Amino acid sequence: MQKEQAIVLHGKGVRTQDLKSAIHDFNAQRQMNPELGKAVGHLVLSWRAFDRNKLSQKIMVDRAADI
Repeated sequence: MQKEQAIVLHGKGVRTQDLKSAIHDFNAQRQMNPELGKAVGHLVLSWRAFDRNKLSQKIMVDRAADI
């Protein structure tokens, strides 16, 4: 969200339209469950450059959900 080329593909329970909203939602969730060690979870997806034309945002979200 802070880098121009960054894309948020999916968010569950977190508003992803802007950084301020996402931070607020992560903090609210953390306060509801103080046993959580971290307020953020993220996953890096990486594919070979020559596969780029075969990928869509939906495919990437589907693959991440498989993990």
